[in-house]
Amino acid sequence: RSFELEGQKWALRVTHLVYADGALLVAALEVQDAGLPMEPACFPHATLVARKPFPPGLATKLLRLSAEVGILRGPPGGDVGVASDTDEILVARQVRLGGRVLDVYAQRLGPSQDDVELLLEGRLESFWAGAQSPPGS
Repeated sequence: RSFELEGQKWALRVTHLVYADGALLVAALEVQDAGLPMEPACFPHATLVARKPFPPGLATKLLRLSAEVGILRGPPGGDVGVASDTDEILVARQVRLGGRVLDVYAQRLGPSQDDVELLLEGRLESFWAGAQSPPGS
């Protein structure tokens, strides 16, 4: 089914910016269209910056760890992490990521009456596009 969805566009909203000090900057995304099937506990995101030796593939782990330590907050009443309506930047000190220990920061973005929502359009792409065949096939 995922190959059938490849190339389609979906409305997205940036919910958080998560920064692992000196390693990664990730935008956590919320899919606005109900038609995109997702696995439970999925963390849609865009990796904005990845600094060596941290591969972009650690972005999902960063978001999962951020949720586990409570700094990845959903909107009030949401179901991600600890719900909060404050505008503070939350920090988790000494988080292990990619074999290193570093500080992680998270900032929730909108929506509130004073915030500007970051709405995007994303296109579902295959990681295997242009490859001969996916590994293991």
